[in-house]
Amino acid sequence: DTASTASTPLKRSVSADAIRSGPPPIAADDEPVETAEEATVDVGLLEAAKDKDVAGTGRRLQPSCPKGFVDCRNGLAYGNVNPTKTCFQACKDGKECCAGTDACTNTTACIEKDKKKPNCVGTKACYKVGFDSTSQPNISGGSCTDDSACEGFASNGGEVGSINESCKGAYACYLLAEDGGSVGSISKSCIGIRACDFLALGGGNVTSISKSCTDGYACDFLAGIGGNVGSIEASCIDEFACVNLARDNGEVGDICNSCRDKNCCEALCEANNPSTLPPGYTACATTVPLLNFCLPASAKNVTSCTSKSTKSPKSAKVGKSMKSF
Repeated sequence: DTASTASTPLKRSVSADAIRSGPPPIAADDEPVETAEEATVDVGLLEAAKDKDVAGTGRRLQPSCPKGFVDCRNGLAYGNVNPTKTCFQACKDGKECCAGTDACTNTTACIEKDKKKPNCVGTKACYKVGFDSTSQPNISGGSCTDDSACEGFASNGGEVGSINESCKGAYACYLLAEDGGSVGSISKSCIGIRACDFLALGGGNVTSISKSCTDGYACDFLAGIGGNVGSIEASCIDEFACVNLARDNGEVGDICNSCRDKNCCEALCEANNPSTLPPGYTACATTVPLLNFCLPASAKNVTSCTSKSTKSPKSAKVGKSMKSF
């Protein structure tokens, strides 16, 4: 079950002093602009174009989306005899995807049609995804479900690859990678109210996210405002676990099996402040990964995120019972 909220959408332009608690009001006319095997096909914009195939970006979209997907371009189903057919209509009037007021209005994405696990479900669920951008992300596996779950996702110059079984909950991926941000594949992640809202917003970068950010505000503003983070896997699973991590031009490497004990990674390396680092870490940098860091006492260590769990603590950067720093 996904979470829901009646809170007011956040503003598209967010200052570096913004705080996570309590969504600020938004003006009525302010429109927001995994592992490899789990990721679906990454679809983006390709060669330059001079015709009406352009969706407000100045580049030609992928020739076609995968079979079983709606090729949604600026809210219209591309390639139909009827040039005004909307993505909602192509989804059999919302039965297979794009269900809800403005769910796929001004949306540019490849959206999987699936009656059992529909994508883009809720008021403004995928509103302006890929708008004015160089990205046409794949959305599949019942992703972007609940009000504004993916609103403004990868818009205004942002880029996102594939989304699978992710972004579930009100504002779960709201403005993710908006305004020049970049995120690779997202799989089984960003689940909960505002779980990944503002992630990589404002020129931030995250390599990929898999089985992570699975509670309310878990990865809120992670890598926002120019932050840079590697792959996140099996991490940041508690409420506020990684909120503001590497925000404001901060840097953190791959995050593997870490930040699983409440909010112990909150604001880690924000603005590259080394005072936020735990013992044993000397710098905030993309070359410095987090492995088995900040785990509850009952958790197991892993040698890597592609290996099975092991009870040996030798692979841990920091003791597995480490809860604060």
